[in-house]
Amino acid sequence: MIEDPILQKEDGLIVTETSNGLFTSIPEKNIKVVAGYLQLVVDLSSNSKELNVLDIFINARTIFDDGYIRNSDKYWKEHLASTLREPFDRGFEANLFNALKHIPKRGDSEDAANFYKNIGEIKTFLNDLAHMRYEKALIFIKSRYPDSTEITEEVFNKICKDMIDILFQWFSEHCYKGTN
Repeated sequence: MIEDPILQKEDGLIVTETSNGLFTSIPEKNIKVVAGYLQLVVDLSSNSKELNVLDIFINARTIFDDGYIRNSDKYWKEHLASTLREPFDRGFEANLFNALKHIPKRGDSEDAANFYKNIGEIKTFLNDLAHMRYEKALIFIKSRYPDSTEITEEVFNKICKDMIDILFQWFSEHCYKGTN
């Protein structure tokens, strides 16, 4: 494992478990770590879009925390899904390897295969929701929450939090020391 000079100044970023599973409960450090690595992936990709990943995550946190926004926009989940999927567009897996050459590839282990499968499924869910393909999005939800019959705010919130948690765990295991 290599040491990341940017994150080295942080004293052991801890993987924090939260009990309620909500996006707003994700520790700020975790969001910044994930945003930092994803920003690197986006910046080094051939994608011509200019994204600020940290701003996307802060915006998501604001939306999940602000009932007025959610009540004022009938399609807030679709709009947020569209924004959250942006760092994963246009060949995310290849862009990830381009930016972080030392991380495991899909075929390197079962753990790696599960990581890429989970991130791919969440990206597909976000894409389906953004394009209002509700039946497809609900199939994904039912695979994780079998009793769900609709795309509720709570389930959407948990899936978005899962995305950050999965990425944080992966980056903490494969990109820098002192996190576990």
